[in-house]
Amino acid sequence: MSGHDGRRGYLQHLLVLPEYRRQGIGQALVERCLVSLEAVGIHKCHIDVLKTNPAAATYWANQGWQLRGDIDRFSFTRPGNENA
Repeated sequence: MSGHDGRRGYLQHLLVLPEYRRQGIGQALVERCLVSLEAVGIHKCHIDVLKTNPAAATYWANQGWQLRGDIDRFSFTRPGNENA
């Protein structure tokens, strides 16, 4: 799934089940998202990777994505919606 805020794109909830990995599925999904974003003028895209998922970090780095060190993400959850 991807989206944008009018300036930057965001990839969200990308997952390929282990038994289907290494078949180019993830790469095809990402490419489709990036092409679609580019079609509406979005040329820069972000993805969040949990620090507890080094395999995902390695994957994205190997795909040419760069780990940023210049920002921190802050989140806020309204009480009663802890799973949001």
